[in-house]
Amino acid sequence: MFSAVTELGESCQPGDEPNIEYSECRNGIWNCELDRAVSKNNQKCEKGIGSVCETDMDCTTKNAECANNVCTCRKYYYLSNDQCLPGIASSCDNDTDCKPENSECRVGHCYCLIGYVAESINSCLPVAAYGDSCEKDIQCSAELPNAVCLHVDNSISNTTNSTCACAEGYHYNYLRCHKRRVLGMSCMNLAECYLDSGDRVVCKNGRCACDSGYIQVNNTVCKEIQRYNINACPNENPSHGRPRRDVEELSRLIVVQPSRTRRPKEQPAHITRYHRSVFTSLNHLGGPSNQYLDGTTWCKHPQSSKVHRHNHGH
Repeated sequence: MFSAVTELGESCQPGDEPNIEYSECRNGIWNCELDRAVSKNNQKCEKGIGSVCETDMDCTTKNAECANNVCTCRKYYYLSNDQCLPGIASSCDNDTDCKPENSECRVGHCYCLIGYVAESINSCLPVAAYGDSCEKDIQCSAELPNAVCLHVDNSISNTTNSTCACAEGYHYNYLRCHKRRVLGMSCMNLAECYLDSGDRVVCKNGRCACDSGYIQVNNTVCKEIQRYNINACPNENPSHGRPRRDVEELSRLIVVQPSRTRRPKEQPAHITRYHRSVFTSLNHLGGPSNQYLDGTTWCKHPQSSKVHRHNHGH
């Protein structure tokens, strides 16, 4: 026996005949068809969101309009349970008019609460700082430009960890995400210059460079120059005039070239000459006193009766 429906929302059984146009028995309850909306008195199925329309009058849902011949929610309103609810930026009189969670009515419009950011017109998410957990990019970039929500899969726990980080091509320095500029690239300030590790970098003469006492290994690595307590002259073993082992180790960091500088007048009779193409002398690195600021060292050559000129590596 078929029941006679008097109001939408009442219980029903499969096979019951509806007596309200555009209604149907769905999940044991009388409902309007999916493209229709329930009237205020629950006795009619009116053209709702998604229904075909010609004018705004055809769309009976509150705060709906006819756009491109389809009923849709007005701008700044969103669909929820067949209703068009006021979202972020919609007009309001009080906080209860603003339906998104963590929103409020401020100066006649709906806004997210302080400390929250609008991810959409119906969603306010908490603002996240660098390294904080996040869901969407907007949480990170709200107060940190050029930041994104980075998703990293954890294969061990089979989970995804999402935290705020600088976007690709940017690095975090001095509380901001700066465009990454490696050694040798132009820069406006120190914060722009990037190293893989450490902070021994400077912006000098408009270029990123290693700090004093460091040398460039590649475009993202500065290595400290080891300070050796050495005598840069050959040892007492006269075989081939080879320098001491600590000088050989130092030469790994310093380019050694034959010198073109003329011999000083005070040059001793028996000498070996080493020239190192460096910005600072070996004196700066803790070497002996018989060195010149251009990186040249004059040394007596042991067990030699003739003037001997030695170029390192030859």
